[in-house]
Amino acid sequence: MNLHKLILTNNACYKAGRTITPKGIMVHSTGANNPWLKRYVGPDDGLIGKNQYDNHWNQDKPGGRQVCVHAFIGKLANGTVATYQTLPWNHRGWHGGSGSKGSVNDTHISFEICEDGLTDAAYFNAVYKEAAELCAYLCKEYKLDPMADGVIIGHYEGHKRGIASNHADPGHWFPKHGKSMDTFRAEVKKLLSVTEVPTTTDPKKLYRVQVGAYSVKANADAILKKVKAAGFKDAFIKYS
Repeated sequence: MNLHKLILTNNACYKAGRTITPKGIMVHSTGANNPWLKRYVGPDDGLIGKNQYDNHWNQDKPGGRQVCVHAFIGKLANGTVATYQTLPWNHRGWHGGSGSKGSVNDTHISFEICEDGLTDAAYFNAVYKEAAELCAYLCKEYKLDPMADGVIIGHYEGHKRGIASNHADPGHWFPKHGKSMDTFRAEVKKLLSVTEVPTTTDPKKLYRVQVGAYSVKANADAILKKVKAAGFKDAFIKYS
């Protein structure tokens, strides 16, 4: 997962300051042919690129609407896929609306996958993988079972459960590439079940962990800075 953070502090949702105890995750997709993160996340941090229309969601009411999710998945300026956290994970988002049985906003973390024309398999596979890794991360963080009823749901599933507005996402996109919310939940479970390779007491052996390979030096520098900030002081960039 290529995770970055740019909290939408100017959004009225963030300013409201309400929190939740996360009990699940809702998967959204944007419903517009625009895979670039800069459409929704701003201002430019040097990686996402500049939004020439300045219509990103880091404003009080984007497009006059009360909307805000916890993260977006889409393309950086260099065309690679990344995740941007846009609200604290325990913040009450404005993403799913409500139904006859309440509001998913009160219980679920949310993220939007930036849609393209819905036919590019390479892009779909990249964001699908990124989304599964994000959900695995959040499930581990909040001790959530991805296969439990109602934990990981699409927006359309939330509507069927009576806790969200009537939207089709991402059910209109996943099947075009042979996927569904059922396969997605299974993928998250699979990621969580991967066991770590045990270390050894032999001092002559070292197990190196690589966190990524980047063709753009600025991206490598950004992830190195983040890793060092997390406490891994011996991290370094190796050029090949």
